[in-house]
Amino acid sequence: MAVDIPTNASADALELAAAAFAHAPSGMAILDFEGTILASNDSFLHICGRAKGDVVGSPFWVNLHPDETVGAAIAFRRFTRGRESGYETNRRYVRPDGSELLVRCLVRADRTSSPTRAIVVIEDVSADGKLLAAISRRDDRFRSMIENANDLITVVDLDGHVLYQSPAVTRTLGWTPAELASWPAFELVHPDDRERCRLAFAQLLWGGTPVTTSYRGRHKDGHWLQIEATGSNLLDDPSVGGIVVNSRDVTDHHRAHEQLRDAERRYRSLVEQLPLVVYATSPSDEGSVVYLSPQVVDLLGYSLEEWQSGRELWERALHPDDRDRVISEIARKRGKSDRIRVEYRMVRADGQTVWLIDEMVLLRDADGRPHVYQGFMIDITERETLHEQLRHAQRLEAIGRLAGGIAHDFNNLLLGITGYSEFAIEANALGQTEKVHQHVSRVTATADRARSLTEQLLAFGRKQMLLEQTIDVGSAITETAELLKRLIGEDIDVVVDVGPAAGAVSVDPAQFEQLLMNLALNARDAMPAGGTLSISAGARAIQGGELADGRYASITVSDTGAGMDKATLQRLFEPFFTTKPKGKGTGLGLAGAHGFVSQSGGEIWVSSTPGAGSAFEILLPQVSVSDGDVERRAERSTATPRGWTGTIIVVEDDEDVRNLVSEMLARHGHKVHAFADPGEALEAAERTKCDAVVSDIVMPKTSGIWLTGEILRRCPRVKVLLMSGHSDTGFDSRVFEKPYVGFIHKPFTSDELITAIDELFAQ
Repeated sequence: MAVDIPTNASADALELAAAAFAHAPSGMAILDFEGTILASNDSFLHICGRAKGDVVGSPFWVNLHPDETVGAAIAFRRFTRGRESGYETNRRYVRPDGSELLVRCLVRADRTSSPTRAIVVIEDVSADGKLLAAISRRDDRFRSMIENANDLITVVDLDGHVLYQSPAVTRTLGWTPAELASWPAFELVHPDDRERCRLAFAQLLWGGTPVTTSYRGRHKDGHWLQIEATGSNLLDDPSVGGIVVNSRDVTDHHRAHEQLRDAERRYRSLVEQLPLVVYATSPSDEGSVVYLSPQVVDLLGYSLEEWQSGRELWERALHPDDRDRVISEIARKRGKSDRIRVEYRMVRADGQTVWLIDEMVLLRDADGRPHVYQGFMIDITERETLHEQLRHAQRLEAIGRLAGGIAHDFNNLLLGITGYSEFAIEANALGQTEKVHQHVSRVTATADRARSLTEQLLAFGRKQMLLEQTIDVGSAITETAELLKRLIGEDIDVVVDVGPAAGAVSVDPAQFEQLLMNLALNARDAMPAGGTLSISAGARAIQGGELADGRYASITVSDTGAGMDKATLQRLFEPFFTTKPKGKGTGLGLAGAHGFVSQSGGEIWVSSTPGAGSAFEILLPQVSVSDGDVERRAERSTATPRGWTGTIIVVEDDEDVRNLVSEMLARHGHKVHAFADPGEALEAAERTKCDAVVSDIVMPKTSGIWLTGEILRRCPRVKVLLMSGHSDTGFDSRVFEKPYVGFIHKPFTSDELITAIDELFAQ
């Protein structure tokens, strides 16, 4: 340790400290920070076996074994430049007589003094058998580890010449230590890699920290191996005194890596030649793009850079009519399946529409965690175009059958109307009043059949005007079933099973009743010898598929009749298709039922087996309303007419219909003003302060919907009754939800018109 004597110490104290230093049993020497011995005691000289003049003024490491000199000097200089208070090491000393001894060295420094000094305390431990044995065991252990290691361990000097190599070097490269010692440094390194190795070696010398590099080393038989090496500078370590290079043969690993890269290049080349888009996205909700093949540029017109925004661009490019469906469907399937397949449209950058099949698979890591979604998109625009052309051709074929059926049925109806009208005119000319009444009655009955036919056609085409009300499904079925029991005959049992789960639906009550009647009458015809007709109602939750997700009222009408084969089931809802004998049906009942259910947001599912009956399940969206709401609507729909009379404006572009409606109203005491132009009618409504307007919906110049809006805005107390034979999808049906607006189907009788007027004013 440093001799720290205060500057104000007495002469006796200085003398005492000098005596302690001189007579200490351990060898002690005082050094400057360059390593030069400034003073030493007798014990130090005795251990080294040298005279004072041979020691003082010399670096303390000159008496060390030649293998220890460089390492000891580097270690001391590194210590003096650092902040450590000292260090301990074992060194070999050589005495003048050539004998060696092992010395334990303890180095300490006083960094507070000026100039700074260091003191070295040495102790001869050559006779310490335990220490020597431990060092020997340590050396043997490390030697065994090195010589049996698979790594190539080499020790080189400052010039890169080999000082030592482990047996693994010979096993791997084929060169013996003597053969390697004869080669110049870096000569066995591939020419293309030598400069990189020289730079790494220089970095190792100057930087001091381990350096890793790779190169190709030549085997003794001439072929090249891929070597990965890590060098450590241990020149200042007395036990090493060199640069240690740990290397390993990574030729197989390098070859496998190259094969993998070649396979990846081939895979990428193959993927980028496929007639589809391949992609990979992260499994997170953001769905960032991991990979996207370049075919997407030609397919959708957006650059690969634009696709880096990932899900944002994808959602924006989705066709507006498909966006909500596709996003919700994918979100729903993600939690249930690792494979997702959807079909949808996307809008190209140039505005064109493309149909795609998008199929993705979730890949997981070894622990089962989601890793990446890998998928592909296939352009099926051409297929969809062909399908649309096929559907168009099928529609044309159906329209052809429809036109033929309509022409046939209407010709029969017109024949009856014209024939009986002619008979009525003749009977009237002859004064045969009773016959006139009979013939006119038959004309009226035939006209009613024509009216029923048009209603079925409108239902089939989903063009009927539905006067929706919220009805309780169970109550509606129970009331209709009472009528059906009287209608279908005593040989058929009617079994009704409905409960509160069916809930309420928003439909046209008359059409709902007609739906049940059509299904019941078909069931009756399928059971000529009698059987059982069952009507049940419940609820079903729908998720995925053609219908929108949600809860539906499920109404099942089943029978124990003859059933149907597959060919019949495929054509069941076609217009004018019927299995009934000639004259027993038009073939529009089920087609119209299907149209009504579809227009109401539902669907009909059919199952049947020949000889085992049929079952029709009707699904209609449930609505959430209170019982009071249902009852009030029902009461309002059955309000008692008041027989009210007042001033009414009739707006109708067809002259015959305008005159007929005007006369119907006038006969019941109403004052009527008739107009063909809605604008003139609006001016008259403001001028005359009328009570009600009866208007057609479809007119050449403008619609009755527009007129209704203007009437409600300018004359809020005036009630409006709209009439039409069909419903155009371009109309805003919300107008019928407004107060004081009613609707009546064409054709209608005089009584039906007056009842509609009275009900409008009863609200």
